[in-house]
Amino acid sequence: MSFMLDQRARWDTDGRKGGNMRQIAVIASIMLVGCASKPACENDVMAFVMSQNFIRDQLKSPASAQFPNVTDKDVHVTPSKNAGKCSFTVLTPVDSQNSFGAMMRTRFLVELAPDDESGKSWRLIHIGSY
Repeated sequence: MSFMLDQRARWDTDGRKGGNMRQIAVIASIMLVGCASKPACENDVMAFVMSQNFIRDQLKSPASAQFPNVTDKDVHVTPSKNAGKCSFTVLTPVDSQNSFGAMMRTRFLVELAPDDESGKSWRLIHIGSY
């Protein structure tokens, strides 16, 4: 299964998407505070947290999404540099409700990159399931 990609998809670390305020989960806020001191290109925890926002955008019931911890054996965050620009590939399972209300597990592949070295805004490169 693959998803349509909106090239303009962006999330800010303060929870804004496309200029609209959106609440970030309490755990994401805690993780953001703990990893804000690292440069964006070295911050795999921030990449994982930001990938969750892009994944929620794809779900039928975003509020039901249950993500594993970044240290879980099924979560893989891989940094890469191409032409001097950094990006991350995140592989993670997500449990969420489908259209019928049943909890389903979907494995997502998300490629994303920080817009700048501060890491305050991230852009989606590709998202899909595997």
